[in-house]
Amino acid sequence: MSVIARTLKPVPSYLPILDRAVSDAANSLKTILRRAPVTRSLTDRRIESGENIVRDAVSNARDHGISISEIAVNVASALLGALPQHVPLPAVVVEEDGEIALDWNESSDRSLTVSVKENGYLGYSALVGLRPDYGRAPFAGSIPDTVLFNMLRVYPLRTAPRRA
Repeated sequence: MSVIARTLKPVPSYLPILDRAVSDAANSLKTILRRAPVTRSLTDRRIESGENIVRDAVSNARDHGISISEIAVNVASALLGALPQHVPLPAVVVEEDGEIALDWNESSDRSLTVSVKENGYLGYSALVGLRPDYGRAPFAGSIPDTVLFNMLRVYPLRTAPRRA
């Protein structure tokens, strides 16, 4: 059986969250753009919610003395921004070693965990029925195929009923 899936909206090649520009001018421009009043779509609000979930988990972990790389924080936020619309936002947990884990636990036999390493690489572990899958993949601005495949195993796309 073949499965072809893609996000509903193309991921742009430029993601502000991954912008590593550090000059004073770049930082002030980022601040201005974040504060600019705009009408936000449902997708924008969802991305902002994902960023807030990551930011809160990271802040709480840092309060407990856990060191987390900015690369991991930025990749976790960008990964949530690239989620297909039908996939809910995950629970976010910061592990003691500084990895950021994104957990989707739909039921006892349908779950997915994606861990963002300090170097920006993703580790994933999925269980759907009796078929586990796990591995590593780089994040390059869009969800890697293997992670997306497992995400769609946990949260399949709804299809219209067929007419007889």
